[in-house]
Amino acid sequence: MKLSSKLVSGERGDLNEFSFDKIDIKRIFVVSNVPSESIRGHHAHKNTRQYLCCIAGKLEIVLDNGNERTKYFLEKSDYLYQDSLIWSEIKFIDEESKLLVASSTEYDENDYIRDYKKFKKMVLKKWIKKITIKLLYAEVRNTII
Repeated sequence: MKLSSKLVSGERGDLNEFSFDKIDIKRIFVVSNVPSESIRGHHAHKNTRQYLCCIAGKLEIVLDNGNERTKYFLEKSDYLYQDSLIWSEIKFIDEESKLLVASSTEYDENDYIRDYKKFKKMVLKKWIKKITIKLLYAEVRNTII
């Protein structure tokens, strides 16, 4: 879901307030100086949840849950929440574009899923596990009744 920061403007400048209520922040970083039309990301995280915040320029962000891809266009002050096991692709529309990321975990290379086929398999396993648990629960419930 696309969100917009709270903007407070005054004689001394602007203040953009971002609310990160879905995570406890462990790491913040900024991606900048990316050539125009370049795409970054191309990965998902096993456990990390994060907010993707456009703090300058324009970004095109694709979030993919393994079943559907949703494209978002962010301008300065817009941001998105990205849950774990969501694939992202981020296009920097112009050279002035800057992305601030607020992350729920410290950097851990083992948390990254950089192969799309592996990502799809992990998502499928997650859904099979959920369905299996629901079926077992229903079976137990029917046995008790």
